[in-house]
Amino acid sequence: MQRLMSRLSLIMVFFLCSATLWAVEATKEGALNFVKSTVNNAVSDLEAQKDSIQNNTRAIYPLIDRVVLPHFDFELMAKSVLGRSWNDATPQQQAAFVKEFRALLVRTYAVSLVESAGTQVTVSYDNNVILREGKRVTALVRTKVARKGKSTVAIDYDIYFNPSKNTWQVFNITAEGVSLVTNYRGQYADKIKTIGIDGLVKELNNLNVKEQK
Repeated sequence: MQRLMSRLSLIMVFFLCSATLWAVEATKEGALNFVKSTVNNAVSDLEAQKDSIQNNTRAIYPLIDRVVLPHFDFELMAKSVLGRSWNDATPQQQAAFVKEFRALLVRTYAVSLVESAGTQVTVSYDNNVILREGKRVTALVRTKVARKGKSTVAIDYDIYFNPSKNTWQVFNITAEGVSLVTNYRGQYADKIKTIGIDGLVKELNNLNVKEQK
C-alpha cells in the first residue's frame, strides 16, 4: 500500500494547473493535449512555488482546492470504489463517503507534493491514445515519469469528456499496473462486510481528522 501511494503521489503533481490553454475536444488529440498541457504547466507551477510550499507545508492545501479538484471527478471515483455497495447506500451515505474519500486522497497526496516540490521531473507521453465512445467518451492516456534519482514510473490516466463542463476529467489512475480504484475497492469491500458503510465513513473521518492535527 505504501509503495502504491508513493507512486500515485506523482499524479497530483501533474494536475496543478487550472488554466485551459487549448481547444477542448472529445478526440484522441484532445485527450492527449489535456494531459500534456496540464502536466507540463503543473511541473512549472510547482517549481515556481517550491520555496513557499516547503516553508509552509499547509500552503499546499489552498492550491490543491483551487486547481486540482476541477480535474478529478471524485464522485465517480468514489462510486467506482464502492461498486455494488454504492447502490445500497443512501444519498446521505454516498455524500459522506465522497467527502471523506476525497479528503483522504487530497491529504495523502498533499504530503507527497510537499516532498516533490522542486524535484526535477521528466514526462514522456504515448501518442497512441485509446478512445472509447459509448454513453460517454473516455480515453486512456499513458505516460512515463522520471524523477532525478528515482526509477521511471508508468502512469496511466483514465479520463472522460464532460460536455456540461466542456473539459476532460480524471476518473481513475494506474501506476505501474496498479489501479487506484481497484486497489481501494478491494480494501473497502471487506470493511463494508464487517462494519458497513457508516463504519467505513467513520473510520475514514477519524483518520482524516487525526492526520490533520
